[in-house]
Amino acid sequence: MHAPPVANTTPLDGFQHFGEVEATRHELTVWLRDATGASLWSKTLGAV
Repeated sequence: MHAPPVANTTPLDGFQHFGEVEATRHELTVWLRDATGASLWSKTLGAV
C-alpha cells in the first residue's frame, strides 16, 4: 500500500488520498486515489 515512511507526514509529501464513487443502475464502483488522481485500488459491485 502507499503509506508514508514516518507518522505525521504532511500531504505535501505526496501521501494524500481520497475516495471516488460512481453508481449506475447496474453497478457501484469505488476507487482509492492518490494526490495525482492515480488509482491505488478499486472495487466494482454488480447489481443483484
